[in-house]
Amino acid sequence: MLIKKNGKQKAKVDPRNLNLSNYFSENSFTDTPKQYDWTTIKLSDWGIYHNDRLNNCTCAAAAHMLKCWTANSKTEAIISDDAVLEAYVNITGYDANTGEGDE
Repeated sequence: MLIKKNGKQKAKVDPRNLNLSNYFSENSFTDTPKQYDWTTIKLSDWGIYHNDRLNNCTCAAAAHMLKCWTANSKTEAIISDDAVLEAYVNITGYDANTGEGDE
């Protein structure tokens, strides 16, 4: 009978593995901030994306992440409320006419 333990397996040591310490010293990143607020760079309002009346927080969060990432790359994506609603409908089956499926 084979007994298997759950969880992370023991690391396999291989001399071919890349080790970050071979390329950088502990002092290589001393001027790197401990934290940074990426949301301060934005060109337009964050928007609600219907999350004030629908349970579409995942779709709204995805839109906010895209806005944040693209704003920090200097070309902010313009994402409409309708686009987020369409994603929510397609992913969950929510019926925008009857309100059914808003789970």
